[in-house]
Amino acid sequence: MRTLRRLLPLVFCFLLIPADGRLAAAAGAADDVAAARSLFEKNLDAIKRKDKDAYLACYLNSPAFVKTGADGSQRGYDRLAKEAG
Repeated sequence: MRTLRRLLPLVFCFLLIPADGRLAAAAGAADDVAAARSLFEKNLDAIKRKDKDAYLACYLNSPAFVKTGADGSQRGYDRLAKEAG
């Protein structure tokens, strides 16, 4: 679900590209979507294999990282790494 939230901005960007011959921009957006899809699949595979290191590698290791959930927003990659099981 978290990775799906990461994909939504890319999908919206792709939908907002004007259809006036900007093929390079469209190709770049398609590459972004392909990269996001690949990351999404790696994330799901890591969860399936219960591979914590591979799972955490799918997220930005930065104090600026923000995780959003039912309890609200939490800042910091270290907190995600600590809670990942």
